[in-house]
Order: sequence, then structure tokens, then C-alpha cells
Amino acid sequence: MTDETADAAPLVPARLQRIVRRQWWIVVMTVAVACAGAVAYTKSRPPTYQAVRTVSLPVAAGSTSSSGGPSVVGPDPVSVAGSAAVASAAPGATITGSLDTAGTAMYVTAAAPTASVSVRAANLAASKVAAVERSAISSEATGMQTEVASLGHRLTQLQSQIASSPAAARPALRAQYTVASTQYQQLYTQQLSLQVAAQSVTAGPPATGPSGVTHPSAKRALELAAAIGLVVGAAIALLRDRTSDGIRSSADVAGAASFPLLAQIPSGRKGVAPHTVVTGSHDALSEAVRELRTNLGFLRAERPIRVLLVTSPQAGDGKSFVAANLAAAWAAAGQRTVLICSDLRRPSAEAQFGLSPSAPGLSSLLASSGARAEVLSGRRPSTGDRDPDTSIDEVFGGRPSAGGEHPQTSLGEILQRPGIPNLAVIAAGPEPSNPAELLGSAAMHRLVERVRSEADLVVLDSPPVLAVTDALVLTGLVDAVVLVVARRRTSSRSASLALHMLGKGLAPVVGVVLNRSSEVHLEPARYYGPRRRSHTGDRRVQDPEAPAEREPLAGVDTRVGVPSEPAPRA
Repeated sequence: MTDETADAAPLVPARLQRIVRRQWWIVVMTVAVACAGAVAYTKSRPPTYQAVRTVSLPVAAGSTSSSGGPSVVGPDPVSVAGSAAVASAAPGATITGSLDTAGTAMYVTAAAPTASVSVRAANLAASKVAAVERSAISSEATGMQTEVASLGHRLTQLQSQIASSPAAARPALRAQYTVASTQYQQLYTQQLSLQVAAQSVTAGPPATGPSGVTHPSAKRALELAAAIGLVVGAAIALLRDRTSDGIRSSADVAGAASFPLLAQIPSGRKGVAPHTVVTGSHDALSEAVRELRTNLGFLRAERPIRVLLVTSPQAGDGKSFVAANLAAAWAAAGQRTVLICSDLRRPSAEAQFGLSPSAPGLSSLLASSGARAEVLSGRRPSTGDRDPDTSIDEVFGGRPSAGGEHPQTSLGEILQRPGIPNLAVIAAGPEPSNPAELLGSAAMHRLVERVRSEADLVVLDSPPVLAVTDALVLTGLVDAVVLVVARRRTSSRSASLALHMLGKGLAPVVGVVLNRSSEVHLEPARYYGPRRRSHTGDRRVQDPEAPAEREPLAGVDTRVGVPSEPAPRA
């Protein structure tokens, strides 16, 4: 299930697990905070002292309770012990009660933070429980007095009626008298039992000291805190996932941009640096880059694309990674490709090939007055005579002019070969004080045009759109612009704003690339199988799409950054 369908699906355990795994640090932090709070709470809580006093209870003869044990006369003593009346009589303690197995005694327990409070509360609570029980039983006995007197009066009346009635009516009257007499005896006996029971409810000997002491359980507190932390952390992770504005799937890209999604680049492979340029391999990352190359190839069939600008809304979205891999993929397909690292503020594309961004590069060429003259005029800034229509092959092979107080930089000096056939790289060079002005200069325009005329494809890695204006300056020099957005890093608002700014500048945006996507399910390794050994013993499997290697760019040695002799003219 992709994130697109998962967002619309109900919250099943599997999806919740994925959300928690993505934001595991939130859950860990929440559990840690909860456990720390539990430890602090247990250390700050004082120990609890318990004191116990016994209360003797009467038991109704021959009766049983619902639990099968003896039935205690009067109200439930356990409920009485937990009542508000007993609590008010023993402030500062928690009062509980429990019956013994015979049901003839109750243990009144008082728990308090100090021993003296627990002892005093236990004695007061037991006395209060006994008083409440006696009062309740006595009230019940008093309530039966009226009924006993009424039955006695009824018996007197029946005796008079039997004496004055004829012989035929006497049997019925005697039967009534027998029933009333039986009821009278039962009520009278029960009344006497209640009176005796009330007198037998007594509190036992007073408690003289605590019967035990308990300390807060750190283990139980930690277990409870960990459970609460897991639930709260998962809830926070879910809420953050639902309310995040970050792009999470191709559906989010479609909602933020009206341009087609050209490709979805998966996250870097485990154990390999995420900025490694992959050529000749068949993993999901390499296949995704080839898919981007193929889709751009379809666009090239409809419109000429010789110079491509790769940018992103903000730093860290992976534009340099995509630009470097795309340039390498085109070079692997036999296209003479030049990668120009035009991010003069925070260059990183060179690092994809292990090249130094501080070496002489684009900024050196554009800032050099002699180099500007060379690029703009097509001439070498030397004293020798040279044809004004010097080819770009000779410019690539150009060498720096003789010294002087103001050294000059040539195009051939900054072109570097990273060891990939058909690929040349122009590094950013030292950071200038005016990068936007250099990128918008006539020298930059003429440089791009001259490289365009010699190479099959030119890829420009530019700064982010929302950070500086450099990318907008460069859009006038290119045929197409690709915007790179990163999953769960780029927000939909940032992507929309970047495309809006590019649109205002009439930039030829052709599509969007979703970097670090989780929707890439290609498994090319299963198709290609294990790596095979060639007859020469080389373990590397070449790109099946790549044609025979073409001649390298003229004037550039295969060693990194070393210009060769100029190519001879026809």
C-alpha cells in the first residue's frame, strides 16, 4: 500500500506501525519523558504507614450472606468504613475495612504519611464504625417496637372475641389467634436479638503503633508511565502525520503542482552514501534515474531540450543529487553531457564525483576579465594570432594564458572529467561576492551557448528557488526546468510557491521529480539476476541501454581536471 492510499484508508495496525516507525523519535521521547516523570514522582512521594484496629460484629443466627458466609446484623460494615462520615471523623488518612473469614470482626485500616496520624485515624475510625453500627441496629430494633405492640393488641382482641362468640365461630377465631401469636413471638424474639446485637458491637483495643509501612513502587510507576508514553507518543505521531503539510506521495505532488511527475527517486541504498552516482548498476535507484532520462527523452522529441536546469524549492531537497545522476545517466547512454555546477553559494554537485568545489571553476571563469573576453569573443586572450571562429573543442582544450599580476582562467582549465565516459563537469569554483550578477552576466550567457553548440546535453545545477534569485536568473538560458521536491521535507506550500515564482519568470518548467519516494517498487535485481563475470574477468555489468562509447569531449584528458592537447582541426 502506498502512502497515497494509506492516507485515505482506515487506521489499521499495520499503517500505525509505519507511522510510528517513521516518527520513532517522538515515541521514544514521549516514553522517556513519562518514565522520567514517574521516577521523579516516586522519589518525591513519602512512605505510607498503616495502622489497624478491630471492631467486633454480631452475626444473625442461622442466616447467611449472598457470598455464602455468615450474615452480619445491621448495615454493611465495609461500606460504613468507606463512608464520608468515617472519613470526616479521621482526617488526614485513607480508611478501608475488611471482614475476617468468620464475619464476626472487621479490620479498620488507616493509611497516612506519618505513623502518628495513621494510629490516631485508625482508632477514631474504628470507634466511628462501631458507633454507626450500634446506632443502625438500635434504630432497627426501635422500629420493630410498634409492630410488636400492634400484634399484642390484636391478640387481646382475639381472646375477647373467642370468649364471647358462639361455639360454631370459635375454631376460626382460634386459628387467627394462633397465626397472630406466632408472628408476635417471631417479632419479639427478633427485637430482643437486635437489642442484644447492638450492645455487642464494640471497638477492640486501640492501636498503639503502625502495623506496616509501604514505599511507592518504582517498577509499577515505570510500567504505567511506559504504557502511557507509548499511547501518547503514537497519538502525537499520528496527529503530526495527519496535520503535516509535507509532500508524502505522488498524489501530494499532483495537488501542489500542475506539471507532470517525471520520476520518483527512491531513498539512497543502505550502506552506500546517498550522494553516490550510480552508473552501470540495476538497482531501483539507477532504474528510477533512467526512467527520468527516458521521460525527458520523450519531451525532447516534442521540443528541443539541449540545456536543462535542475532546481528545488529549498536546500536539502536533493537537486544536486538528481542533477549529477541524470547527467551520468545521459553520459552512460552515449550523450556528450556537460554538468555545470551553477550553485555558487553552496556547491554540492561536484562532491557527487569526488571533485573539489573550491578548485578553479565557473566563478573563476566568470570573474576573470581575460576569461570573459575569451568566452564573449571566442578568442584566446593571448598575443598570438588565432581564428576568431575558434571551435568549442579548442576552448575545451584551452590553457591558461601566461601570468602577470592578474591571472586569467580559461574554459579548458575548469573542465574536469570525473572518470565517466562522455561526461564533463564544470565545478562551481570559489564562492564569489556577487554570484547573482555573475550568473546573469553576458559571459555566462555566451558560455552556455558555446557549451550547447558542442555537447549533446548541458545540465545546470542551480541554487534553490525560494532561497535566492540565482535560479530565476538562469531560467532565461535554458530550454527546460525540472523542479525536485523531497518526500516529507518539501512542503506543498513551498513547492507551489516555487512553481509560481518560476512561472512569473516565464521559466520553461517541464515537470517535477519526487525524491526519496516510498512508492518505488521496482525490483530490477530479480530481473537481471546476480552480477555475471565477463570473459575479461570484469564483474561490472554495463548499462544495457548504453551504446558503444563515443569519443570523449575534445580537449579534455580522461584524468580529472587535466586538459589534453587541443583536437586537430579538420
